[in-house]
Formats: sequence, C-alpha cells, structure tokens
Amino acid sequence: QLLEVIPQQQQQQQLGEATALASEEGRRQQAAKSVFCVCRKECGDMFCGQMFYDLLECDPSCAEVCQGKGMVMSGCAGAREVTWYHNLHYKYTDCKDSPLQR
Repeated sequence: QLLEVIPQQQQQQQLGEATALASEEGRRQQAAKSVFCVCRKECGDMFCGQMFYDLLECDPSCAEVCQGKGMVMSGCAGAREVTWYHNLHYKYTDCKDSPLQR
C-alpha cells in the first residue's frame, strides 16, 4: 500500500505544478504589455523596438532587440515617459501593439 501512496503523491504534486504554470500563463495573457523597449537610431530619433510585460523581462532583452534593428538601446520605459518624447521634440515611432495606439 505504501508503494501506491507515493505515486499518488507524486501525481498530485505534478498536477499542482502544472496548474500553477497554467495559472501564471493565464495571468500573463490577461496582463497588457506596458513596458517599451526604446531604441535610438540617432540623437532624437527614437523607435519602439518591442513591448514587454515588465521591466524584468525588458531589461535583459532590449539591447539585443535594438541591435537586431541596427540601432542602440535607449532604455526600457513606461507609457508616461514615452508620451513626453513629443514635448522633448524627439521623433518617436511607436510599436504596433502599444497601449498608446488604442
């Protein structure tokens, strides 16, 4: 009987882990991408390289994203910072999936 209990416990643990992963994936799908990876072509010429869910996701990836587009990374920014680019007389091209496009 003890041998039967151990596999059941392992199955329950695996089911719990799978449920937690599915739940996290569901939360991510509901969350909006709100962090902008901002790339710079030249001084004052900014582009959105890609949208991310959070800074932890954006920060390690943004430089590579910008490099792949032939630009340098300006940084990861939120919507408030990006909306100031116009006031600072920067030229800015937004991402297609940006929340500012809605």
